[in-house]
Amino acid sequence: GVEKLSVLGSKFGVKKAQLAAHFHVQPLGGDFAVALRQPLFDDLARTSTSFAPESALACALRGMEALLERLVPSKYSICDITVFCLDNIDFAAALARRLVSALGDRGLTTQAALARLYVISDIVSNCCRSERLASLPAASRFLSSFQALLPEAFEQLGREWFRRIEGLIERAMAERKVRAVLSAWQLCGCFPRLFEKGLEALLF
Repeated sequence: GVEKLSVLGSKFGVKKAQLAAHFHVQPLGGDFAVALRQPLFDDLARTSTSFAPESALACALRGMEALLERLVPSKYSICDITVFCLDNIDFAAALARRLVSALGDRGLTTQAALARLYVISDIVSNCCRSERLASLPAASRFLSSFQALLPEAFEQLGREWFRRIEGLIERAMAERKVRAVLSAWQLCGCFPRLFEKGLEALLF
């Protein structure tokens, strides 16, 4: 599971340094995400130093697939993938490609489509707002990859998901939530001016 450092601190009086010895602690907006050290994460950490880069990348992509299969639109599920991506930020471009391609999967439900969009948004937010991450070249690779790939993905997402929604209430809810994500990106200023407007035009 995943919890915010501020919540754990207020409940149990623990500090970041104490938790880092036993858990994964990663920046999350203005806070930190604290996640259990799952075997998947630990295996990837060992693999990245003991195998060739290609093997580490393949392992990271397998880990991503496993997390995508379990993804639901909850803060804990979304945070699991965000923490995983930031733990494996050296593979930012490849992980970004996989996340964006997941938006174009056929037969997506509204819940699945929104959950995948929220993961991308969470990573964008962390790469923009965290001073530590923003200074890393790999963080800029996440953003540049998303910028290059999202227009085509949004066009496909509109065709394969949004325009296929039959219920007016569900469609209105989906549109409202997608627009909220794009508005948040616009406020972050991570992408060029009018980029989000272009995505809206492609999707809706």
